[in-house]
Amino acid sequence: MRNAVGLDISAKTFDVVTIINGETDYRKFSNDEQGCKNLKEWISAKREKDIYVCMEATGNYYEQAADCLAEEYHVSVINPLKIKAYAQKRFSRVKNDKQDAKLIAEFCQTALIEELPKREKPTE
Repeated sequence: MRNAVGLDISAKTFDVVTIINGETDYRKFSNDEQGCKNLKEWISAKREKDIYVCMEATGNYYEQAADCLAEEYHVSVINPLKIKAYAQKRFSRVKNDKQDAKLIAEFCQTALIEELPKREKPTE
């Protein structure tokens, strides 16, 4: 399975779950430039290059993180209805930010590549 990172994003923070080489890890970051920088450092410390990052399209809260991460990773912004359908298939009922981030990471890990459109790096 592919290495995956799932972000559950809100206005002020984002919860992040990584599933890399079968190991699951969790952290929370501020939803700002420094938070994204800290997230990139945390991911790069895992020493894996082939990583897919997924997040839901939630208002415009996701845009800064998506643009920041697209500089180094395959980033996909997923329609929230796809994540909801995936959760229903898995009979997932727990609803908190950490579990949502994990669910998004699992979707990212198992989805067909065609379901993970790559966000392009932002242009200046």
